[in-house]
Amino acid sequence: MKITGSPRHCKPLPSQKKYKYVYKCTSCNDEFKRMRRVNTAKFRCGKCKGRIYLL
Repeated sequence: MKITGSPRHCKPLPSQKKYKYVYKCTSCNDEFKRMRRVNTAKFRCGKCKGRIYLL
């Protein structure tokens, strides 16, 4: 890797960075980006246990 100047870890391709769903916490305003849909009645924020909603 030193000879070729290659990075140790590869970056994701730009086509793989697109998310379908963005959720936001009502308490801490933290955003969650997901490819799959989440049941907001069942799941909560991992940091503060607040309710999440779809943006």
